[in-house]
Amino acid sequence: MLSLFDVMEQVQVMATRRPPEGTALLPIPMELVSLWERADWDVPARGTARLVVVFPDGQMHDPVEMDIDLSTAPRHRSRIKFPGIPFRAPGVTRFAVSVRFAGQEDWIRVANLPLHIELPGMANAATTPA
Repeated sequence: MLSLFDVMEQVQVMATRRPPEGTALLPIPMELVSLWERADWDVPARGTARLVVVFPDGQMHDPVEMDIDLSTAPRHRSRIKFPGIPFRAPGVTRFAVSVRFAGQEDWIRVANLPLHIELPGMANAATTPA
């Protein structure tokens, strides 16, 4: 059984100087947990899920893909573990989750999870793309 107690929506990082340019990892381990369910419980399905981290400046982290197997059960749970939170700039970092079912070419966006990352005392100049 998995219980969700420490759900993150916002992180404040106390920093004495601005982080270096480029992508870094904030030393805060996290997991992204998802539940997949058949659209029609009587029809088995398979596909691939993809997670892309979208930074406040619009840059994207390398995607992570995983198989979603709904062929033998109507539900599938997945967990992606991060050793730290990917970071480029203060603002809203989004975890974009998409799925592509077997036999389809297009990815379908199914979730866009925001995480607000703030650096108190430093200007949060980055904005969130539309």
